[in-house]
Amino acid sequence: MSEHCGISASEERTWDAATLAFRLLDQRVERDVQQEVDLPLTYYELLVLLSRNEHGSLRMSDLAELTHTRASRISHAVRKLAEAGLVDRVHCEEDRRSWFAVLTDKARGVLRDAGARHVVSMRENLFDVLSAEQRDQLLDISRTLLARLAPESALAREGVPTREESDALAREGAGRAGTGGGAGHGGASGTGTAGGAAGPGTPEGAGARG
Repeated sequence: MSEHCGISASEERTWDAATLAFRLLDQRVERDVQQEVDLPLTYYELLVLLSRNEHGSLRMSDLAELTHTRASRISHAVRKLAEAGLVDRVHCEEDRRSWFAVLTDKARGVLRDAGARHVVSMRENLFDVLSAEQRDQLLDISRTLLARLAPESALAREGVPTREESDALAREGAGRAGTGGGAGHGGASGTGTAGGAAGPGTPEGAGARG
C-alpha cells in the first residue's frame, strides 16, 4: 500500500504512468507541429477551434469555456496570435464588452501547412500504437473522466461509437492526413460545441475570410 493518501501501489503506478505518458505525448506532438509552424501547441489548438466554426470566429469567452482555460490566459494567447497576424480581434456588435477572435487568411495557410503533420504525429504516437480495442477503451475512459471533471463538455455527453463508427473515423483521419486537410485533433477538441458557439453576435463579414 502506498503511503500517499491511502492509494495502492498499483493505483500510484497507474497515475504516474498515465500522467507521464500524456505529458510526453503532448511534447512529442508539439515538437512535430513546430517543425511546420513556430507556434506553441496550445495556440495552434485555438486556431483549430476557430477553424471549426463556419465563420472562423468565436467569442473569447467561448474559447475559454471550450478549453477550460482562464479568460486572462485566452486574452494573452489571442493577443499574441493577433500580433502574429493569425487572428483579428473584433468587437461584438451586440455587446461591446465582448470580443471575437477571427481567423485571418494567414492563419488558414498555417493550418494547411501544419494540419497534415499534426494528424500524422497523433497517428504515429497514439492511434497506431494502440489496438482497436485499446482505442475504444481509451475513449471510454476519457469520457468517464470528463463526465466527472467537465460534465458540461460535449465530448462527455456523446455516446461511445460502435466499432464500425470508430473504424470509419480512423479511415477519415488517415484520408485527411494524406490530403493535408486534417487541421487539428481529428475531433478531440470539442467540435460538437465549437461549431455553433459564435451565435447571433458573429461579427459582420467574418465568414468571408478564406
